[in-house]
Amino acid sequence: MYRYFDIRGLRFCIRRWGTESEPILFLHGVHGTSASWDGVVQALNGVRPAIGMDLRGHGGSSWPDDGYDVRTIADDVAAVVQEMSPPYDIVGHGFGAAAALVVAAIHPTVVRRLLMSELPIDDRETGPVTRIIRETPESFGSFEEGRQFLAERMVGVSAETIDRRASERLRRDLDGRWRWRGSISGMRALIKRPMAGFNLWELAPRVLAPTVVVRGSRSIVFPVESFERLARVIPGAEGFQIANVGQALPDERPLAMAHILRGFLGAKD
Repeated sequence: MYRYFDIRGLRFCIRRWGTESEPILFLHGVHGTSASWDGVVQALNGVRPAIGMDLRGHGGSSWPDDGYDVRTIADDVAAVVQEMSPPYDIVGHGFGAAAALVVAAIHPTVVRRLLMSELPIDDRETGPVTRIIRETPESFGSFEEGRQFLAERMVGVSAETIDRRASERLRRDLDGRWRWRGSISGMRALIKRPMAGFNLWELAPRVLAPTVVVRGSRSIVFPVESFERLARVIPGAEGFQIANVGQALPDERPLAMAHILRGFLGAKD
């Protein structure tokens, strides 16, 4: 079920799984949508209701020309949560994890517990996330061309996952070309000033909510040194590494992610 909120001059698309009582809020990464969390939500098997938010410039939410920095997106998230009776348990992946960290540090009253996976905390102009966005074309001549683009950049990810993500992220336009379900210009604006003067390392010690940090053992986005440091600087945080996988944790290891989340929430497997 989908619900829409008109907040801050934009429309935000919220997807709901289950009832409305105490849901977990899931935040996707760059190029993703709320559907990126389907596997994890299914693996949770109804332990808790869940909602997923399409961030600005992604999926069914508005695609504005500006506002693509972590502070603005974090403020979007906080504003939506305020409309839905906070506090919430928030789970973020990739850039969604960066936004979740900022929400927890600056809007602490809306966050009850926090889980962050594959946070690109040190990504710079030459980082893997930045590089992929720079290489992303506006459109493709065919669905297969777009799928191949994803396959070449989702190294180690199963063909089934790539097929699913291509179907989720690409749409055919009236001119016959295949385009992203999101604003490529917005994503490019994001990498020009993703943190907008913010230093996530300085914000991290301000996170007071119980926190779990998750990394894939083969990740090129979240180096082990950054993972270990982040788990140290957030008060009381726990860190988990998932073996034999890169950064596509919600896609490739939904059962492991759900297991960690169940333990964090105090639920039984």
